[in-house]
Amino acid sequence: MERFVYYGWPGNVRELQHALERLIITCDANPIDVAHLPPLIAAAEPELTADRAITALAADGLDLPKLTANLERQAIEKALQRSGGVISEAAQMLHVTRRILRYKIDQLGISVGPPDSAGQK
Repeated sequence: MERFVYYGWPGNVRELQHALERLIITCDANPIDVAHLPPLIAAAEPELTADRAITALAADGLDLPKLTANLERQAIEKALQRSGGVISEAAQMLHVTRRILRYKIDQLGISVGPPDSAGQK
């Protein structure tokens, strides 16, 4: 159910209707699991909103520099994970230059791993 909520539904109601019809026809499992969902819906993740971020990260109080650093860390780590550790690709995902991303990685102490043989990391 969460994946249905998180998915952006660019096709609106028709896309939702078709996804549900397809599940009803092709899946006899009860309950329906994430593995039964179409790949785009199965991969859907919640958007990080300011309210969610503050709730999740503000256990130590509303310290803006600390919250900002935690959000940056999470975004960078997620981009690096999605890019397979390739910094230039992660920088594109985050809409920053490779140099800025490298600076933030060093500043936040994020481990990237050794460079690959092509020197892309």
